[in-house]
Amino acid sequence: MAPSPDAVLFAQDKRFARESLARLGFPSPPFAVVDSIEEVDSFAGRHGWPVVAKAPRGGYGGGVFIFDDRAAAHQPDREGPRQPDPGAAARDPP
Repeated sequence: MAPSPDAVLFAQDKRFARESLARLGFPSPPFAVVDSIEEVDSFAGRHGWPVVAKAPRGGYGGGVFIFDDRAAAHQPDREGPRQPDPGAAARDPP
């Protein structure tokens, strides 16, 4: 038996999942949907660094980036921001 389309959407779309859980009153860490580095700065100004940025779709650790500070978020690094350590989701942030 295959999962319902709603279950698949919930599993595949981080934005949909976060917004749905928040709307239902489940506790969750602070999050925001951002479209620019200025919005990342604004979020970090309210919640502090490091900031974990995630692509809304994709899984298995892909599309997850950690910006340790403002300089890292603004640096055009050819390798991209720091990737999370394996198993980082099960540990407290650094």
